[in-house]
Amino acid sequence: MKTSNGTAREGKAEAGFVVEYKDGKISIEQKKDSLHNDTPNELNFTVDKNTTLAIVHTHGNSLDPKPSPGDLKAPVPNFVRSQHDLYVTVPGTTNSIELDH
Repeated sequence: MKTSNGTAREGKAEAGFVVEYKDGKISIEQKKDSLHNDTPNELNFTVDKNTTLAIVHTHGNSLDPKPSPGDLKAPVPNFVRSQHDLYVTVPGTTNSIELDH
């Protein structure tokens, strides 16, 4: 799972995973990237509100570092990491919080 340090597909590729909690254990699942997708800046994850703790993904260097409208729709916190920033979405709202700059 890589995006060539934010430069793949003209800086629009993304990579990510979901954090799951099942049977008393936390795990990383659904690792994927958009290097070969039809849309370079789009990842789709299956989320179960009962077991998915969060989504974590990157934005390529050519993309807005802030969460996209699609990112904001996630029913769980969605961490968005870009080259210089880290945001997390607030489920049920259209808000995000900048964690690092």
